[in-house]
Amino acid sequence: PAGTQFLHWLLISLTGAVYLVGYIKRWAYTPLLMILLYGMLASMCFIQTFDFMTNPGRYLAYAIECTLYIVLSSYLLSSERIRAHFGQLPLGGR
Repeated sequence: PAGTQFLHWLLISLTGAVYLVGYIKRWAYTPLLMILLYGMLASMCFIQTFDFMTNPGRYLAYAIECTLYIVLSSYLLSSERIRAHFGQLPLGGR
C-alpha cells in the first residue's frame, strides 16, 4: 500500500540523514538513534514481509535484513572506532 511504502521510504531517508548529520556533528546519541531506527525499519519490513509480499524469497530476505541490523547495532555499541568518533554516550543525566 502507498502509505506503507511512504513510511518505509521516510524511515530509510531519516536513517541516512540521522547518520550523516550525527557523523558530521559527532553527536554522541547517533549510535543509539541508529539502533532505534533499525528497529523501526525491521518492524516495517516485518509488516511488509508477512502481510503484503508474495515472492518466495521474502522470509530469507527479511532474515538477512534483520541479521544485518543486529550486526550493525553490535558494531555501533562495541566499536572503539565508533566510540572514538562519537565520544561516550552521556547516560544517567551526568
